[in-house]
Amino acid sequence: MMTGQPRMSETSRDREGAVVSANAASGRTAHGSWADAISGDGSAAPTPVRSLTVAARIRARRSGRAGFTLIELLVAMSVTLLLLLFVNGVFNAISAGVRTGLATSDIVQSGRVVSDQLARDAEKMVGPADNGVLIITNQWVSDVPFTESDDGFNPDINQRRADQITFIRSADGLQSITPGTTSYFTPQSGLSASFARVNYGHALRTMPDGSDPADPSLGVPNSPNEYSAEWILGRQALLLSTEVGTVSTGTVFAQGGGANAGVSGLGTSIPASVPRVTSQGLTDIAAYGLSNEHPNTTYGGAMVGDVEDSVNDINYESRLYRDLDANEYTDRALNYTYARDRLRVNPIPLYDPDDVYLYQAWQMAQMHPMLATGVTDFVVEFAGDYDTTVDGIDLDGAGRIRWYSFLDLPDDGFNVAGSEGPLLRNEFDANGEPFQAFIFRHSSSGDTNWPHLIRIRYRVTDPDGLLTDEDGVPGRMYEQIIRVPR
Repeated sequence: MMTGQPRMSETSRDREGAVVSANAASGRTAHGSWADAISGDGSAAPTPVRSLTVAARIRARRSGRAGFTLIELLVAMSVTLLLLLFVNGVFNAISAGVRTGLATSDIVQSGRVVSDQLARDAEKMVGPADNGVLIITNQWVSDVPFTESDDGFNPDINQRRADQITFIRSADGLQSITPGTTSYFTPQSGLSASFARVNYGHALRTMPDGSDPADPSLGVPNSPNEYSAEWILGRQALLLSTEVGTVSTGTVFAQGGGANAGVSGLGTSIPASVPRVTSQGLTDIAAYGLSNEHPNTTYGGAMVGDVEDSVNDINYESRLYRDLDANEYTDRALNYTYARDRLRVNPIPLYDPDDVYLYQAWQMAQMHPMLATGVTDFVVEFAGDYDTTVDGIDLDGAGRIRWYSFLDLPDDGFNVAGSEGPLLRNEFDANGEPFQAFIFRHSSSGDTNWPHLIRIRYRVTDPDGLLTDEDGVPGRMYEQIIRVPR
């Protein structure tokens, strides 16, 4: 029997050998490298009983590192939120600036369009001695909401001026722009006209199908004309042609010069719900002269004349004669304006996707009277020598030009002895809204009280009311002064 160190069991030896083998494979003992495990005399160090790899040590060190505290997280989140708020504020400011810039550009463009057109028409205005007629109407429209979000009860914003002006101008530089027939969109050609009846004022939007809304009036709730931000300033230059009666069948033209004159040549393309009259904007040329008759025409007639002749004049019942009394002249003159029944316009008509042209010719015609959108006010005033005590254009107490309208009438009235106007008429339109008209008659002698100047002011707005004046009223007011040929 052998004596010495106690004998290990087979199991213990196997486990110890496995540990040693693992340490040998990694090149380390439990206390360091193999070099450290060899003693100076070359004898082996004690057999290792436990070992850790490098990767295990690294994991141990990492697991002991501290994370972010709650305060650090809150500070980081607060800084991030502040940065987001700052960036959002900058973005909103830039977006607001862009919207305001676009709104300003649109307003300036619309104002210039109106100004340029007024200047061109006024330059060709015909005076009283050349059979010119001038008619101005003043009208308030109250409690009109600016937009859908507006309650409509701010008098500074919701009481609108919807004046109109009608006059005669030379046709130089004008041509028909509405379709000449129902089959194509080409305007009338080859028809001469020396004069045109020009009208400016708010036009009524039709329904998309071209028909009138249930209550065709400005500011009516639940109608296309409810909000003043969407009101349209209309213009119509109705050419008074002396040759329409000789054109072929199917030509589209007005059968007279009045606001509700019938329109011929529309065929069956236009629905029965759309009245076939001039006020619907269906044509811009009329079988009507200014002062001369049309020979050999079924319609014919002329707007003005000298002495009433019921035997030889085709349209003696509607013609403006110089010898008519004031009431009769006023009645007939208003029929040549849209004071009683406003001009219509359809800016976005319905279209037929199955039609090769998408739109019918009459639909294209209804778009043409639109001059500018977003015009909430249109104000027409005039100045002249109506104070019998002082010569020259009348001045107010501050020495400035006195602008007359239904808000400011001369103390002695307008009907000065020996003059031919203007005539005054207080009346109601087709929807019962009151207006006041000033009619300046035509005159062969030149002895007339026509105004010296006309001032037209109009307010143009953007749809959202981003731009306001110093009083908080949306839009920008433009002013144009016209010198009148007397």
